[in-house]
Amino acid sequence: MKLSPPRFDRRRILAVLAGFVVFLGGIGLSLATVDAASAVTPRNGPKGAVVHGILRGKPLTAQTILFAVDLNGAPSFMFCIDIDTAIEFGVAYSETDWSEAQVPNLAEVARVLSQTTATTSRDPVEIAAAQAAIWHFSDGFDLDVSSGKNHAAVVARYQALVADAAQNPATSEPAGTLDVSPDVASASYGQPVFFDVASTADGPIGIELSDSLVSAHPVSGEVCDTATTIATITAGARLCVTSASPRANVKITLRTQAAPLSAGRVFVRPNRQKLIIGKAGAAQSNESVTASWADNARPTVTVECPAEGVRFGVPATFAARANDPDNDALRYQWSVNGSPVEGANEALFTHAMAPGDDVRVTVTDAVGQSASADVNCSTNTTPVALLACPTQVILGAENTFSAGAEGVEGASVRFEWALNGTVVAGVEGPTFTTVVNAGDDVRVRVIAPSGNASEAVVASCIPTEVNEAPEVTLNCPDSVPVGGGSMTFVARGTDRNGDELTYTWFLNGRRVDGTAGAELTIDLDPGDIVGVEASDGTLASVRAEVDCVAPGINEPPVVSLSCPTTVVYGEPTVFTANGSDPDGDAIEYRWAVNGTVDDAQTGPQATFIVDAGDRLSVQAIESASGSTSAVVTVDCVGVIRPTVTITCPISLVAGEPATFIANGSDGTGQSALTYRWALNGVPLDGQLTARLVIAVQPTDRLTVSALSQDGVVSATASADCVSNSRPTVTLSCPQDLVFGEPAEFVAVGADADADADAASLVYEWRVDDAVIDGQTAATAILTIRRGARVSVSVVDEAGLRSEVATSTCVGTSTPTVRIECPASFHFGEPVVVRAVGEDGDGDSLSFRWSRNGEVVAGEAGPSITIALGAGDLLSVEALDPTATVSAAAAFDCDTGSTRPTVTLACAENVVFGTPVTVTASIAGVAAGQPVVYTWAVNGKVLDGETASTVTVVLKPDDVVAVTAMAGAHAVSNTGGTNCTSVAPTEVPQVPPTPEVLAYRVEAAAVRAVAASLATTGTDPARIVGVGLAVAVAGGFLLVIRRRLGGAN
Repeated sequence: MKLSPPRFDRRRILAVLAGFVVFLGGIGLSLATVDAASAVTPRNGPKGAVVHGILRGKPLTAQTILFAVDLNGAPSFMFCIDIDTAIEFGVAYSETDWSEAQVPNLAEVARVLSQTTATTSRDPVEIAAAQAAIWHFSDGFDLDVSSGKNHAAVVARYQALVADAAQNPATSEPAGTLDVSPDVASASYGQPVFFDVASTADGPIGIELSDSLVSAHPVSGEVCDTATTIATITAGARLCVTSASPRANVKITLRTQAAPLSAGRVFVRPNRQKLIIGKAGAAQSNESVTASWADNARPTVTVECPAEGVRFGVPATFAARANDPDNDALRYQWSVNGSPVEGANEALFTHAMAPGDDVRVTVTDAVGQSASADVNCSTNTTPVALLACPTQVILGAENTFSAGAEGVEGASVRFEWALNGTVVAGVEGPTFTTVVNAGDDVRVRVIAPSGNASEAVVASCIPTEVNEAPEVTLNCPDSVPVGGGSMTFVARGTDRNGDELTYTWFLNGRRVDGTAGAELTIDLDPGDIVGVEASDGTLASVRAEVDCVAPGINEPPVVSLSCPTTVVYGEPTVFTANGSDPDGDAIEYRWAVNGTVDDAQTGPQATFIVDAGDRLSVQAIESASGSTSAVVTVDCVGVIRPTVTITCPISLVAGEPATFIANGSDGTGQSALTYRWALNGVPLDGQLTARLVIAVQPTDRLTVSALSQDGVVSATASADCVSNSRPTVTLSCPQDLVFGEPAEFVAVGADADADADAASLVYEWRVDDAVIDGQTAATAILTIRRGARVSVSVVDEAGLRSEVATSTCVGTSTPTVRIECPASFHFGEPVVVRAVGEDGDGDSLSFRWSRNGEVVAGEAGPSITIALGAGDLLSVEALDPTATVSAAAAFDCDTGSTRPTVTLACAENVVFGTPVTVTASIAGVAAGQPVVYTWAVNGKVLDGETASTVTVVLKPDDVVAVTAMAGAHAVSNTGGTNCTSVAPTEVPQVPPTPEVLAYRVEAAAVRAVAASLATTGTDPARIVGVGLAVAVAGGFLLVIRRRLGGAN
């Protein structure tokens, strides 16, 4: 604020609107859209004394003043801290940190504020001293303390405040009403974004999100609690925000109810004077930050092997080297042979490798993207060779030997074969084939990739001499029972090499298990053949066989037949006969149904389709002799297999419960059925009735079978039903929604079936559950209020309705504005017109004033000082930070009038020093309207002179002036004359009498113009009391004044 020496007439500080851009939190924003912690709108407040001093080497005289602001409905006051810059009234100033304010010595300024009583006492001396002390530190102003121009009390108080602040500066900046950091944050999709919230507010701080796919959560420790969604937060807490998909520039606004605003907080408006709060209060605050989420990329990982290599059985440490393009925190998991190792969750992993081990590491980022790498390290282990002989070593022939390795793995292992001490060239594989003779030496070594070689292993299976096969003989026992029976056989074996022999016995060519000795006791039937072989462990003898049992008397076969457990009439049934022949002879079977023989079936089992009353018979026949058994006949009681079909639901909706009916029958109508249901081949446990309620998808296969009381199961029936999928719909809110104004809402419907495409869906729009008639397309033009719930559903061509998609959209409200009429004003003279704006979002408003359709430049506050003509049309619009404009409010006040004019006339012959009569004439007053006149000479009011004429004694250059007052508000101009032919060059302004007296009572000692009041030779400070009673009625004015001294 630029201050200049005071002038005789009253000065008015004009608000000047200037466009600018302010830099907050690293983002360039216009003040119309910035969200600040708190904002105030300054206006005129109590004045202090005029101060005189030196600013940067030049004299400066300045009027001091407190600027009034409202904090949450309570008054507060501010000092200025930028003496060179003009202040702007009626516009918002935004709270800022000391570091951003760039005002020097704010710690000392804050100390002055803590010591002064100016904001509570409003004492002109204290106001002047405190403002001068603040300017001393913020602008380098030095108060003149020696010339006597400044009041002694102002000088003393100034010096005390400056000395105290220099010795005791504030130790820290007072806390801001609301601070959210960082201003801009981003993360990969799936990761939370964290914000720190600092505020002096005690109550909950509201959280507003510009995107419905973004949600806010509390922070527990360092972890975002995504399972909990919040809409408010308390001061000092952390906030995390997540998104359901990649998003950009999501606006997050935090808003307090009322936050303490400490003295010492700085408020700025670009290109205007900076202000500092001098009296603590409470202010509603809001601040916005932005967050973005980008697509998340998959991490990568590799494994580094130990430099010294890997030895089996010896612990080795493997290092995982992982990278995440999004810098996500990575979680490690090591596994061995497919099983995760508990606790192995770091980049380093120590493990003792065993041959065949599969070691792997997997890294996973914050959204579940993962990558894996296998450990593929060379081993540094001395291997162990294994050697296997062939099943039987045949001397003089080729034999194949097989080798293996322990303690080493991989295809690069080499085998070194040696025969009789000589390494076999060109053979490095695990097998070696060669002609073996008695006494040969075959051995093998294993050589690892590292060059480590095993000890040689020798094949111990090669005999040192030629082995010959043993011999064996076998004779029948001395006593052989006729027709067979138990007999004991003794084998006689010999071996030329003296090897110990074992024996293998055979009956009818089949090996007899459980015996290896030279004797065998066994039951034989006629025709059985007993054989034996002797073995020396390498070679076996030729088999010896004998047939010892003589045949006996032939007996006929016997047979039995019983019914199967279940016989199903009309279906193939397997019947089994149990036949035998006492002599052990082979037998065949003769099958017949109702006496008709089936020659094609001669085995012990036969398959027939029988019906009720059929008789089945079988007879056994000895193949060699043709002797037969008795015929066995059965009459089996059977059952009829049930049948089942499925009745589909009348209207089947995919994925929703529907009722399916199984229609079962057992053919007789006498058996109660149970049912077995299955979905996609999986039995539905507990579903045993004919009625099933289940939700199925179009690709599902639902089947059922029926089970009779006899345990007979029907064929499986499938539900070949046609289903219809319920359509789906999603809803998108408008990008820039303004409540109360038409906006386009967009829904996206889809149908999975062929019965409808997107174009054939019918949409039903609702607002707060009320159907919007005529809106049946995918887009709807709706006008909604704040908090209204918008919902939409779609119906396909089959009449199937989707679930309802609902959203309470985030938007802004259109502000409103009205004009308060002044009590009275005069056409052609400045008048203060005030606008009252309201915004449903709680945003601070700016105003656009227009006169006769043209915008008034430089006026953006809620009030305007303007001179209006009788035909002028004044209007105002309110604008919120998003540039949303209210409807215009017109100035339609009927309290204006034209100011009366007064002229003076002197007597024809004026003699200075003798009484002269001066007459006032008034124009612009209705006939009969009472008029009260106030007369003054040289600016001094003549008490008691209220008529249209006055008689005074004049000296040369005296100026007589008069002001007329008609009614309560109609005050004329001031007319003046010196009763000479030369008009006076200056006529002091003369207020009407009631205003003069009230003005003197209010502040006679501190107002600069007090000395020009109607006192003659009397110091205003000597006026001790004034009693005033004014009655204006019918032109009558009564003035009573009491003085203690001085002349009038």
